[in-house]
Amino acid sequence: MALRPLALSLLLALGVGAVAKRAEAFGEPRAKVNVVDATNAPEMWVYTTLLDAKDRPVPPSRVLGVEVWMNGRKVAANPQPPPLKDTDQALAVALVLCGTQSCRRIKKPQTKGMAALGAVARDIDRGTVWVYENNIRNVSGGKWVPLGDATGGLAAARVSATAYKSKWLAAVHDAVRMFGAHHKTLPANRAVVVLSDGLDGRDPTGGSSEGRIKRIVDDARKWQVRVMSVGYSADTDIGLANLQLLSRKTGGTYRRAFRPSEIPILLKEVAAELFYQHAIFTAPKVKAKRTYNFSVAMLHRGKRIVTPRKPAYAVHVKETFFRWAYWGRIALIVGAILLVIVLLALLVLFLRRRKRKKAEMDKAYKQAMGQDDDDDDEVEDALEDADDALEHADDAPKGAICPSCGRMMLEDWTECLFCARGVGGPAGGGA
Repeated sequence: MALRPLALSLLLALGVGAVAKRAEAFGEPRAKVNVVDATNAPEMWVYTTLLDAKDRPVPPSRVLGVEVWMNGRKVAANPQPPPLKDTDQALAVALVLCGTQSCRRIKKPQTKGMAALGAVARDIDRGTVWVYENNIRNVSGGKWVPLGDATGGLAAARVSATAYKSKWLAAVHDAVRMFGAHHKTLPANRAVVVLSDGLDGRDPTGGSSEGRIKRIVDDARKWQVRVMSVGYSADTDIGLANLQLLSRKTGGTYRRAFRPSEIPILLKEVAAELFYQHAIFTAPKVKAKRTYNFSVAMLHRGKRIVTPRKPAYAVHVKETFFRWAYWGRIALIVGAILLVIVLLALLVLFLRRRKRKKAEMDKAYKQAMGQDDDDDDEVEDALEDADDALEHADDAPKGAICPSCGRMMLEDWTECLFCARGVGGPAGGGA
């Protein structure tokens, strides 16, 4: 697996320090709240990471529990939560690569390290690739594509033979704004990964980049994008402070490479930090148009490591209308099933009542016509007798013709019944 070399490096012992109330002190492990997705509030996903004393991601198997706190109240607790790569929570990453002549020595390490992201990417993860040089190019066609496909196009990020002016700040800003342009369709867990020496072509001294960095930070916070940076410079370190500032202000992580051979290792650490995140689900009681402060506590090697309470990760809940927690959806489904049952019962009762009413109307009509059910039975019996008589008429015994009136006589009779009674007369006539 692509992360196996990284996993071996992460087996190094962690520095043992006191339980941190503020985990920012050098030499102490620290817990980070990367982003809180409140799009479907009150349902929320909290993405958090545990870094060791050297800002290396701690393997998920060593995280024995995560607690989520909101405004000083615990709202979720998850013992040994799975890493992001083992969940269905998606990730969006924009890769910003160097294409100037100053990067020609690190072209292969850069491509190799960035490809580590694609090696662990899933189908649900999205990515895009930017290259900065004299101009800025998006080699993914200006689209968000599967992250594995995006990193597969790294070969197109060639170092330009005429590129001497680095525009990495503009490239990072374009990448952040691309998140904003597709804000509604991208997952809330977002990051920009950039490799640079921190020097921008507009100001090679690196001294006047603060204004542009501030604008990038404002947009990154607006669209919930954190910048994960790797700094490398073969000449001067004066611009690396820009990378540090940009990562710190956006909630990302800065890493420093002293040799080109360290670049793939550090970029693999970036990949591990992204995919080793813990996604914690919570559904606290929140109200629309209010801001809530989140922090996390993570159990590691018997110690409880907490994020700084001040400043906490602030989340503004815009609205909760027509948003239900898990139990609310279950109640809605059960209610819908009960409603269908009630409607079916009412339909059955209606049909039965209609049938009964029709029978009552038929009975009333018969009574009005002087008929009742007994009359109907007698008529039916008479009709059945007539049918039987017709069927057996040919089988009845027959006599001779009466010489007086021409009627049929009974068997062995000498005159018909009419003549015997003195009625007489021809057949069909009177006496």
